[in-house]
Amino acid sequence: MRNAAWTAVLLALGAIEARADFFNHRNFLVGERASVLGGAFTAVADDASALWYNPAGLAVIEKPSLSLSANAYGMLLYRRTELLDQASGTTADSTLQQITAVPTTLGFAIAPRKGLTLGFGVFITDKVRFVGTQERQDVSFTFPVNGQPATFTRYVQRLNFDAITTVLGPGVGWNLGRRLSVGASVLVQISSFAFSTARDFVDAAGAQLSVTSNVSGSAFGLLPCVGFTWQPHQKVTVGFSWMSQTISLGGAMPFSFSSVSSGGTTGLATGSGRAESRYPHRFSLGLAWRPRPGLILSADAILFAGLSYKVDYEPFNPLTGDGLHQELLHVDGSLGAEARLSESIALRLGAFTNTSSAPPEVARERVHMFGGSAGLAFRIGGFTTSAGVVMQYGRSGFQSNSLEPGFALSQDRFNVQVTVGGSSRFFGEDYVKPIIKEESAPAPLGGDAPVFGAPPETPVPPPAPGASPAAPSAPPPVEAPKGTDATGAAPGAPGDAASPASAPPATP
Repeated sequence: MRNAAWTAVLLALGAIEARADFFNHRNFLVGERASVLGGAFTAVADDASALWYNPAGLAVIEKPSLSLSANAYGMLLYRRTELLDQASGTTADSTLQQITAVPTTLGFAIAPRKGLTLGFGVFITDKVRFVGTQERQDVSFTFPVNGQPATFTRYVQRLNFDAITTVLGPGVGWNLGRRLSVGASVLVQISSFAFSTARDFVDAAGAQLSVTSNVSGSAFGLLPCVGFTWQPHQKVTVGFSWMSQTISLGGAMPFSFSSVSSGGTTGLATGSGRAESRYPHRFSLGLAWRPRPGLILSADAILFAGLSYKVDYEPFNPLTGDGLHQELLHVDGSLGAEARLSESIALRLGAFTNTSSAPPEVARERVHMFGGSAGLAFRIGGFTTSAGVVMQYGRSGFQSNSLEPGFALSQDRFNVQVTVGGSSRFFGEDYVKPIIKEESAPAPLGGDAPVFGAPPETPVPPPAPGASPAAPSAPPPVEAPKGTDATGAAPGAPGDAASPASAPPATP
C-alpha cells in the first residue's frame, strides 16, 4: 500500500506541473498605461501603478487621482506535448484554454502637502484558471507501478486548476528638489490555488490504474520596494527601483492523493504542508527620452535574482526529495513609445520579454516568451481613458528534467489580453505638476505632459505699431534713473522700441 500511495503521489505531482507559472514573472503587465508601454515604466511612472514599478513616480502627483485598469477580455492558450515513450516516440497532447476578465490595477494617490504624495494600490500580478481533458487511445508506454514496469495503451487525464496572486499596499513618493525624487512601498502578497486532477491508465488486457489528486493552498508575504527618479537633462529621465524578495509570512496547503488499480491495489496519502510562493529580488533600471514635445521613448532592463528556499515538497521535481525550490538569475527587457496624435489622443506601443527562470532540474517548464502591445489613450477634461492589446508567445522544444531524462515535454504558450483603463483627477486644473521647480526646467516625464505632449505654447502678440519686429516682450518694470525712461534713454528718444511713444507700458 505504501508503494501504491507513493506511485499515486508521483503521478499526481507530475500533473501539478501545469499549475501557476512560478518561472515566468511577467505574465500580467499591470497598470493602465504601463501595460500598453510593454512594462517600460520605471522612468515614466506617474500614476498609482508606480507602487509596483517605481514608487518614486508618486512624487509627481500633487492632487488626488484615481486609476483603474482591467482586462476586458483575456485568453491564455497552453499546448503541452508530452513524450510518453522515448523509444517509440509516443506523445500525448493537451490543450488548456483560459478566458477571463479580471481587474489588474486599482490605485489611489493623494498629496497631503507639497512635495509629498501617498498612494495605495491593489494589483493582480498573475491569474490562471484551466479546465481540460486529455485522452489518447493509441499510446504504448511503460511506467513503474509498485516497483514493477507496466505497459499502458490508453491514457485519460481530467484537470481543473485555479490560481491567483494579488499584491496590495501603501507607498510614498517624495520630491527632494534638484531634479530628484525618491519613494518606497510595502506590498502584501497573497497567493492562492486549488488543483485537482484524475488520471486513468489502461493496459492491453483492460487492467486499469486510476490516480486522483486534490491540492489547495494559500501563502502570504511582504514585498518592500524602493526607488528614485532623476533628470540629468531636460529631455532625459532615469529611474531605478529594487523590489525585495518576498518575505514569507506563512501559508498552508492541505492535499490528498489516491490510487486504485483493477488488481485490487489501493493507495492513499493525505496531509497538510506549508505553502510557499515567493518572488525573487527584482532590480529595474529605466530610461525615458523626450526628443520633442508629444513624444516619449522609454526602455527598461530588469534583473531577477536567483531564488532558493525550502518547501514541504517541490511539485515540479518531486524526485529530488530535498524540498528545495530553485530559480535561476535572468534578465528581461521592455521598450515603450508614446506619441501624441492630437490634443486629446495619444498612441502607445510596447515590446517586452518574459523569460523563464527554470533550472535544469525542472527544464520541462522552461518557456521563454516574447510580447508586444499597442493602444490608444483619450483625454476628456480631467479624465483619461485607454484601450489596448497585449500579446505574448513562447515555444520550447522537447526538454527533460535532469533527473527524468525519459520524460520530455514541449510547450506552446500564447497569451492575449484586451485591456481598458482610465485615470481621473480631482480638485483643480492639473493634478500633475513639475517635479523640477526651477524656472528654466521643463515639466517632468509624468502626468498630463507626456500623455499628450507639452502644453501648447502661449501665442506671442504682434509688436505694437512702430516697434522693432525683433523686440522681445516687455520685461518687468525697473526703476529708471532720474531724467530717463525705463530703458535708460532720454524720454521720447527716437528709434527706441520701448519708448513711451512707441510701446505700451510694462505690466507690473
